Amino acid sequence: MVHGDFSEFLVHLDQGDELWVKFRGVVFFIQGWTADIGGAHQHAVMECYDPRETVFHVEKPTMPECAKELLKAPLFDGKPLGEVEQELRWVDDETGIEPGESP
Repeated sequence: MVHGDFSEFLVHLDQGDELWVKFRGVVFFIQGWTADIGGAHQHAVMECYDPRETVFHVEKPTMPECAKELLKAPLFDGKPLGEVEQELRWVDDETGIEPGESP
């Protein structure tokens, strides 16, 4: 992973933190949260967006379970996150500006 440690990235993913990664020039936003459905129970939700649409949505009992599903999803040119880890660029926000780049 460029601009970050993949193991640290996975910890943030398990916690549902807001994360931005850039893959082949496209910035993806990943977020997780806990939802309360009609007061019946709480569950974790995780989504991933590219600039145009939601490309991933899952609901599971825990955030780590959501993260596991995201890691298996073929979102990056038909490949899961782990297979493209060397190409992923961990960026700070939706602008996708990398360290050393000018806005």
